Amino acid sequence: MTVLQERPDVETAVRAQAAPTPPVDTDAWLNTSDHKRLGLMFIYAALFFLVASGVSALVIGAQQASPSLGLSVSRFDRLYGLHSQSGVLLFLTAIWIGLATYVVPLQIGAGRLALPRLSAMGFWTYLIGGVTLLVSYLTGQVNGLGITQSTPLTPIPGGADSATILWIVSLGLIAVGFLLASASLLVTVAGLRTDGMTLLRVPAFSWATLVASIVTMVATPVFLGGLVLLGIDQRFGGHLLTATTPGSLAIWQRALWLYGRPDVYLLTIVALGAASDMVATHARRPLLEHRVALLMLALLGALSLGSWVSNADTVLAVVVPTYSVLTAAVVVPLGITVLMWLGTAAKGRPRPHVSLLFVAGAVGLWIIGAANALGAALHHVDGIGGTSSWVAGNVHMVVVGPPTLIAVGAIYHWGPKMFGRPLRAAAGGLVALALFGGFAATGLAYYFLGYNGVPLGQTANITSYQKGLYVLAELGGAAVVLGVLVLLADLAMTAGPRGRTTGPAPASSSSDFDDPYQGLTLEWATTSPPPPWGFDTVPEVRSEAPLHYLRHVADGMSPGSGPTGAGAGTAASGTAAISARAGRS
Repeated sequence: MTVLQERPDVETAVRAQAAPTPPVDTDAWLNTSDHKRLGLMFIYAALFFLVASGVSALVIGAQQASPSLGLSVSRFDRLYGLHSQSGVLLFLTAIWIGLATYVVPLQIGAGRLALPRLSAMGFWTYLIGGVTLLVSYLTGQVNGLGITQSTPLTPIPGGADSATILWIVSLGLIAVGFLLASASLLVTVAGLRTDGMTLLRVPAFSWATLVASIVTMVATPVFLGGLVLLGIDQRFGGHLLTATTPGSLAIWQRALWLYGRPDVYLLTIVALGAASDMVATHARRPLLEHRVALLMLALLGALSLGSWVSNADTVLAVVVPTYSVLTAAVVVPLGITVLMWLGTAAKGRPRPHVSLLFVAGAVGLWIIGAANALGAALHHVDGIGGTSSWVAGNVHMVVVGPPTLIAVGAIYHWGPKMFGRPLRAAAGGLVALALFGGFAATGLAYYFLGYNGVPLGQTANITSYQKGLYVLAELGGAAVVLGVLVLLADLAMTAGPRGRTTGPAPASSSSDFDDPYQGLTLEWATTSPPPPWGFDTVPEVRSEAPLHYLRHVADGMSPGSGPTGAGAGTAASGTAAISARAGRS
């Protein structure tokens, strides 16, 4: 076994467990380099920005459903830019980095980050950048629709205003923050794996984090270079990215356009990795073909780079972000991975858990999106200069909805590990239904508006049927906001002071949530929440599902009945390895 840190005095540990919960040490959180606190800080900040995105979405939907509200075009553009960018950048990207920062070091048996101060710097840079982005939209009209539009921004005569400059600076800070956090995760997975944890034995979520981090390291410098060109144009009246400059459209689409960069595919990669671990855990058996799952995630990362070889015709595409042959090929690894989940569940002993509802909802959204992609081709939906309402439907149904569902499902799945107690299953079921119903309703409403030839945001000269579709989209947005509010309330009750034990814990409950699922991977081999040092000892790793393998050995079963045919061991050694959790080995 690998010992990461000398075990503390047992009596001291017992007294600490029985003592009342101390008040929150604010300085410790502000100065922390503990990957668990950093992960929670990323998650909490991402949820805050999700609220901002949801509020702006409700206002947009209200204007579209009731044009009599009188929201001006400029204010509509401001809210649309804020909603789309905060939803994808400030929420989805950040929450996945937060989950990875918390879980990945535990999954690979490290118990810490390789570069914790770099991750801390990444978080604070992202937070400052996110707040700056909000301020930029609150102080004035940012030029155009931001990086969500597929054509370059036209420079403002006389130079951009402060809102646009703040917006450009904020995007740079956010990108640098994600780059730093991804670099730390990359080095952690590459260099801190415990003995026996080969790359082909790395859990799916940790592997997906590795793939996403590599693509981030490749793609982010390109984005930062594009921001420099954009800043020169907007501040000094340059013509580097104007419609009249040859090649500017290609530079914009490959360096700055949100749906033309590899970054947007990373949300699906990490979502597939997390869902793979969730399905395997609750099916109570390893993935059907672990190495094939890793190959599919790596292939998806490689295909994401295909967004850089698209041609100028993508400005008319409605099926973003799968607008070319290479980018459309991402459905192959996605489909194979989903089929692998079904096979794993069929051959395992599935145990109902609320997190699987979120996975099922994500698969449902992908299926609806695929069906409508065929519908768009048969119906000959026109891109209308990249402004078709169909685009908004596909973004909600394919790009944003599924990763959001799986991210929230991951919070419910790893909740016992993060908070020492599970979140409420009833609340989780309501959140899953609200998010799935909300994204499905919004996506379908915009799909059918696109089939009717309605450009995005058009509210004048529309039929009563089209107005009804806008009402449906608004109801969908309200359902998503409701789901978020229930999630926040559940988190507050579980992770807040009232949700934590304030006195001596019953001896019988000390290990109830350390491994509530009879988990497969190493994060379930330590206490919940884990101590600052992560592990006292790390169980032997002989397969991609080390705890499952050792549990089979402990039961006297042959290793071949577990995951892969690794070496044998005794029942006593299997039991001791699984029981080697912090404070109880």
